[in-house]
Order: sequence, then structure tokens, then C-alpha cells
Amino acid sequence: MRLSGINPLSYQGVEAPQPPLLVQEHKDPVTTDLNYNVGTLWLTANTPNVWMLVSVANEIATWVLLFPGGGVAITYVENLGSATAALGVLNILGGTNVTTTGAGNTVTINISGTIAREYDANVGIAIPSLGNLAIVGDNLITTTGSGNTITIDLDNSTNGQTLIGGGAMAQWADITSLGGTLAITHPGPNTINLEATGTGSGATEFDTDSGNATFLAGAISIVGGSNINTSGSGNTVVTNLDNTVSIAGSLTASTTITAGTGLLVTTGGIDSTGTTTLTSLGAGVMQTNAVSTVSSTNGTNGQVLIGGGTAPTWNNITSTGGTVAITNTANHINLEVAGSIPPSSRAAFLASLNADGVTWTIIYDTTNSVKLTPYLQFVAPISGYYWIQFYQYTGTVSTYYSVNTNLMSVGGRLWYLENIVSNTPTTVPSASNPPTGGRSFVTYIVAGDILFYSSTAGYTPGGIGGGSTTNITTWISGYLAA
Repeated sequence: MRLSGINPLSYQGVEAPQPPLLVQEHKDPVTTDLNYNVGTLWLTANTPNVWMLVSVANEIATWVLLFPGGGVAITYVENLGSATAALGVLNILGGTNVTTTGAGNTVTINISGTIAREYDANVGIAIPSLGNLAIVGDNLITTTGSGNTITIDLDNSTNGQTLIGGGAMAQWADITSLGGTLAITHPGPNTINLEATGTGSGATEFDTDSGNATFLAGAISIVGGSNINTSGSGNTVVTNLDNTVSIAGSLTASTTITAGTGLLVTTGGIDSTGTTTLTSLGAGVMQTNAVSTVSSTNGTNGQVLIGGGTAPTWNNITSTGGTVAITNTANHINLEVAGSIPPSSRAAFLASLNADGVTWTIIYDTTNSVKLTPYLQFVAPISGYYWIQFYQYTGTVSTYYSVNTNLMSVGGRLWYLENIVSNTPTTVPSASNPPTGGRSFVTYIVAGDILFYSSTAGYTPGGIGGGSTTNITTWISGYLAA
């Protein structure tokens, strides 16, 4: 078959119709070898390579390797040796920790599960990234890599130094003798020499908390006592605490006691002067159940712990009769009287000063609105007009005195100030003639205001009395009028 018919010498065999044009060169063809007809065969000298020009387009020549393998390699070079296809077949088999599978035109090569994919350390886990796993040193450790080998070295120090622990990390340091009883020298690398500087050859008596121990036949026994056991091997004696410890006295820990399976105290209890933390508990109120298990709970908005059952439980305050409006928010309860107060349940109170002249006794209090400390206080449950009355007995005094009685609200508004002045310096009061005073009045008080009742005396000796031979007492009372 004639390929072009362009060459005028084709009749002389320069471009014969059959076979195609065959050229021989000392190199393989490239895309810039354009001056050939499509179908031209190219033989690369001194090699088995045979090429064919299959197309020329856009000044680019496309040459296809016909032999060997029609453009497919027949020899495959490995790290060790090489493999050559036989009868068109090349085996791809797995080696150590490698498996291969084939399906269709695909060969899959997998790493078997026996090769580590992550590396556990004392702290954390290292996972190779992009085929690389960094092995680096830290604190006296240095690593070096060469070829397929990583070398881990301990950093060296000067003659005689040794690794000593106890700080954040072990460090190279010298052994010392602060008392000067040992002479420490370093004769050479990796050598420490210790010599006693005194005249003795070592201790011959060992003092203890109870009694002394001396050598017997060149030996001294180191044995365990209560909760202690000892063991010896070579030139080492190890003193251990028993796994189960029983203490007849008390145990004091300046920092922390850690119990792996629990701490059982049968008598005496646990005294803690610092912060005691129960790690299993959250925020809330601690309670115990019937088997003494401690737990912490927190009620919902406005709930309080109410007892009376088998155990206290969180519940809301209620007003069964609907006379109190209750509003619950986080850590807060607001109570408001719902509607008007029936006359039979209006606020009323009476409190009397005791004979000691200091403490008070509540005679009656219909709304639980009277407090006794730090002064006698009346908290108005609702706003309204209150009738207030008080009577004061000042006791028997021997000199001129002045007694002030103050009744005021927490808002700072002065409701009443009573000033009792009695007895000149020449008049001596007596049990039959005690100075007294009292007042009553009606005033409007806002709900929540607190009335304080206090008395001060400007004389010595003497005081506010709770009673006398004439049975006169100091008292205050009041009730909601409207």
C-alpha cells in the first residue's frame, strides 16, 4: 500500500508501497521527529526497540513502541532483583505484611494488619502522617537517624555526675555530702569514689523510737511492724506498707487521702478542716437514703426541701385556700396576699421583755411576722394602717437618767421616738416609784417594711427592766386596723 506518493523516487524503492519505510537511528524517536510518513517503522540501534509513527498533527509526532511488548514493559526492576513477564503474565505477589488481590484490570496492594498504624506512648498516641513518624528526644534524650536506623542516646554529662530525680524531671547532678562526712571524687569518666572522712567504719548502733539495735554476728535485722513489711535482695532492703492497713489511733493527712475502692470509717467519723470534695456529687443539697448513700440534688425553681415522709423531698410551697399568690423563680420565692385578709386572720402580735432586760418572748403572733434578733422586729405582711402600742419600764436607778425608745421602719422613716426623762439627781427612784412610759398610735406601713423596737438608757447603773415587785413589764403590741 502506497502511503503518500509524494517522493518522486518511490519507484526506485526509496518509498516502496510494501513494506512501509524502515529507518534505523541510535536513539528512540520523539515528538519532534516529524519528517516521516505515517506508518514509518523506526528501529533503535543496539536495542530491541521498534517504533511506528501513527500520526502527525499540529507539528507533533506520535510514535508507538511496537516491540518489546507493544509499549508495555516486560522487565520490572525491584529493590532486590528484577522480574520479566513470561507468556504475557507477570505475577504480583505480596511479601511480608503485604497482600495483593486482583479483579478485572485492577491489582490492589494492601498492608496487612500486623503493621502498627499508631504508636502508644506513656502520654498520648502518635499516628504517622504522610508516611512519616517523628521520633524525637526530650530531656536528656537525643535521637539520630541514618539509613533505616534510629539511634536513641542518653545525653552525657561531666565526670562523676549522675541522674538524680525528684524535681519536674531527672537531671544530671553531683552527689554531695552536706555534712562533710564523705569525700567524693571522680577519678575518671563514669566513676564516683566515696571515702568516709571520719575515723569510724560506719554505724554500729541504730536508734529507734523504742529501743536501740546493734549488730549481732555482723548482721542487723530490719523487720516490719504494724502495717509494715520488708524484703531484701542483693544489697537492697525494701520497706513496704501492707496492702491492708489497720490503724488503732487516728490518721492525719495534710494533703489528700486517695482510696481506690472506698474509705470505711466504723467509728469516730471524719474531721476535715480544709475543703472536702466528694467528686461524685454535683451542685445541690446533700442527702442520704435508707442505706446511707450520699447524693446531691437540686430542686426546680422555687422548690424547697420538706420533711415528714421517709426522707425530705423537693416540693413547692402551696396555698390550698388560694389566699397567697406564690411566684417561683430560680433561688427565689415571692409570696403575696391574694385579695383582702379576713378580719379573723389579720396581723396581730404581742411581745414581752424578759426579766433579764435583754431577751424577748413572743406572746402571740398571728402571721409569724415578729423576729427577735438583733432587735425586736415586726415585718409588715401587707400594706395598711396598723395600731402600735408599747409600754416601757425602766427599772430602778440611782442617778439621773434618760431613756430613748425608737420605733422606725427599715426604709428610714421615723415612726416614733419616745424620750422619757425622769428623776432629778436628788430624786432616787425606787421599786414603788419606777420611771415608766408608754405610747400608742396608728400609722400606715408599707408591706415588707420592718419596725425596729430598741431602747437606750443614758445612765449608769440601771437598765431596761423586765419586771419588778410591782409586776410592771416592758412590752409592745400591734395589729392591722384597716
